[in-house]
Order: sequence, then C-alpha cells, then structure tokens
Amino acid sequence: MIVAVNEIAKHPKIISDADEIIYVQDKRKNELKSIVIPASYEPYLHDVKRTAKIGTKRYKERVVF
Repeated sequence: MIVAVNEIAKHPKIISDADEIIYVQDKRKNELKSIVIPASYEPYLHDVKRTAKIGTKRYKERVVF
C-alpha cells in the first residue's frame, strides 16, 4: 500500500493497524520517504538478519585484510 505523508498525519491509525507493508511517499516530490513493516513480519526479519550475519562472517573468512 502506498500512502502520502499527509494521510498519516491526519490518520495515524493507518500505521498502527497495518497488516501489510506501507510505503510512505511524498506525493509532491514523488519520492519514497519510509517503509513501514508490520510487527507480524518480525520473525522473517530475524531470519534475514541472521542470514546476513552468516554471509558477512563467511566473506571475512575468505578475504584477508
């Protein structure tokens, strides 16, 4: 869902009741300002973070500084 910044200012409940990823966009400049990820996605984020740490560790083991 794409939401304008002023919509969130008028209706902050949009963020607290989110059940999908919300893209906050400045409609005048047509640029992305934020991405709001609901708490229900939290287990997936831990998996991504752990995978990134493992990848970084393997990279450091291969590269000599």
